[in-house]
Amino acid sequence: MQNTSEEQVRGQVADRGIAIGEGVPTTPHDQTKAYEASGENSPKMVTISEKKLTALLERMERLEAAADKRQLARYDMAKGKIRGKTINLLMLNGKVIIRWSSMVKNLVEKDPITQRWHEDQVIKVQYEDNTVEEMPYVIFGRRYTYLPASVISETKEKDKLFFKVKTEDGKEYNIQDTFIN
Repeated sequence: MQNTSEEQVRGQVADRGIAIGEGVPTTPHDQTKAYEASGENSPKMVTISEKKLTALLERMERLEAAADKRQLARYDMAKGKIRGKTINLLMLNGKVIIRWSSMVKNLVEKDPITQRWHEDQVIKVQYEDNTVEEMPYVIFGRRYTYLPASVISETKEKDKLFFKVKTEDGKEYNIQDTFIN
């Protein structure tokens, strides 16, 4: 293991968002004196080795990189730290899908000769411009794409949740929670 100078340690710690600089007390004794001089209540101080601090910061980076964003958002909401919600609208053929119906046609059967399953499923999709299109469910499932949008407001009507959302290009949509991902 290589020796690191105090300057290198200060640089590494500063890169991680911890302020250590000239005139900033770095020892617990100096920190206690600084708080006493400022008239504030002295916080509890913890002394940690550089090796342990580096390992702890690296571990935090790994955890944040691999974190389940949905669980983090749920935790933040439970603790009262509400952030702006981002949702994904579904798009097909360059148009935003506002709603779809349950299967118009739903025939799934096994061929007795070949023992293969055959599906004949058709879904009805309504786009943002109120046009309606029927298409095979397989096509719908394979070709839709996501369009990120930020939630402006939420309203609840008759046990259904509706979102007013705004896309990056400035368009606004009112859409039921069933039709977003």
